[in-house]
Amino acid sequence: MAPDQQVPVDAAPTGKRVLVVGAGPSGLSAAYHLARMGHSVTIKDAGAAADGMMRYGIPKYRLPRDILDAEITRILDMGITLELNTTVTDIQAELETEYDAAFVAAGAHIGRRAYIPAGDSARIMDAARTARRLASEAVIMRWLSTVAQADEGKLVIEKMKLDETGFPQPTGEFTELEADCLVLALGQNADLSVLDGVPGVTFSEASSRLDPT
Repeated sequence: MAPDQQVPVDAAPTGKRVLVVGAGPSGLSAAYHLARMGHSVTIKDAGAAADGMMRYGIPKYRLPRDILDAEITRILDMGITLELNTTVTDIQAELETEYDAAFVAAGAHIGRRAYIPAGDSARIMDAARTARRLASEAVIMRWLSTVAQADEGKLVIEKMKLDETGFPQPTGEFTELEADCLVLALGQNADLSVLDGVPGVTFSEASSRLDPT
C-alpha cells in the first residue's frame, strides 16, 4: 500500500463504541483493527503526541518522526478519534456512560528503579540509550555482575552466580571500575491504576502493577 493511500474499512458500521486507552503501538494497532471491523473508536492518551515509546523511546535516526506522523494520519483517516493530553482515571465510568468496550494499552513507561548507594555521584541516568553511538570507547559486557555502589568516578561491581533455580545470587566478590556515568537499562513497568475498581479485574503478584505515587 502506498504511503498516501487510505486504509479501507472492511465492515459496515456496527454502532458499537470502543475506547482505547493509550496511543502507543498496541493501542494504535487495536484501533486500526477495530475500525476495520466497523466499530467507532476513540483513543485517549495522556501525552502530547501519539506513538508512545516509538516516539519517546526510539532515537529519531532509527525511526524518523515523519514516518510515524504519516502512519498516525493514515490510521486517524479511518474515522478514529484521537484525544491527546487526556488522562483516563475511571475506566468503569467511561464504560457506564459512553462506551461499549475498552482496550487498555497504557504501555510500560514507568522506569524500574535500582536501589544503588550513590555516594557523591550525581550523574546516574535511568534511561536506555544508544551508548555506543554517543561514546568513542568500546563496549565491554560483564555478565553476572551487579552494581553495588556508585561513587564519584567509580563503580563497585559485585560478581553474581546462578543458584540451582537459575536465579543470580551475590558472591561477596567485588571489583572497582572507573566510570563517570551510569546508564540503567532495566526495562519498564506498566501503570495499570486505570483498572482500579473495575469489577472482576484482579492482579497477580507477577503482574507489573505499580502505584505511580
